[in-house]
Amino acid sequence: FATQTATTQNYNVSYTFGTEKIRSYVSADLYDEDGAIKNSDFTRYSVRSNTDYYVNKRLTLRTKLAGNFTDQDTRQHSLYNAMTYLPWDLPYNEDGSIKTGQEADWLGRDGSNYLYNLQWGWTKRKELGVSASVRLDYKITD
Repeated sequence: FATQTATTQNYNVSYTFGTEKIRSYVSADLYDEDGAIKNSDFTRYSVRSNTDYYVNKRLTLRTKLAGNFTDQDTRQHSLYNAMTYLPWDLPYNEDGSIKTGQEADWLGRDGSNYLYNLQWGWTKRKELGVSASVRLDYKITD
C-alpha cells in the first residue's frame, strides 16, 4: 500500500551546428518520474546552449546558458512505518475513516498507521534554476 510499480521517462533533443566563425550546441531535456513510493512524483525540464564565436584567429568568445524547472511532489511518510505495518491491522475504521494506529485493536508494534501519517509528511516543491557564463580566450602565441 506504500509502493507501486513506477515509470521513468527521459526525452532529450539536441542540435549542433557551426561555421568557420561560430560553433553552437543546443539541447532540451524532459525527465519524468513516477516514484516507486506512491504519491512521489518528480518532473524536470532542462535547456542548454553553448556557443563559441571566433572573433579572429587569436580571440574566442564562449557563452554557456542553462536553465531548468523542477516540479516535485513527495507525499510520503517514513517507509519504516509501512514496513512495520502488520497485515491484520486494518488501516480503516468501519465508517471508512483512517485509523491513527493508536486504537486498542491496532497490533502493530509502533502504534503507527502509515496511511494516517501520510497527511502530515509531505512536501511540494517547484524550483527554477538558471546559470550563465561568458569567457574570452586570447591566444598569445601561434
